[in-house]
Amino acid sequence: MTTPAEDKEMAAFVAWAVKKYGQHAYRHTSATSGEWAAWQAATALERERCAAVCDTIRKQYEGDSHGHAAERAAKAIRLGQP
Repeated sequence: MTTPAEDKEMAAFVAWAVKKYGQHAYRHTSATSGEWAAWQAATALERERCAAVCDTIRKQYEGDSHGHAAERAAKAIRLGQP
């Protein structure tokens, strides 16, 4: 069973595949294509990159309310939350 966030991510992947491959998208979204795993890995790396930016900002504002907001943002990004 998948979570709503995973369902949303899969929907984005399928929409990308349909836009890129049209009627042949099914070949790229099958369980054996490997593209879904690559999409997930790339998404996780991008989330971590963005969260790292928030971590850097948090360190710059240590003890300030802005630092706390950056810490919360980093956690939300890592969890894939909007």
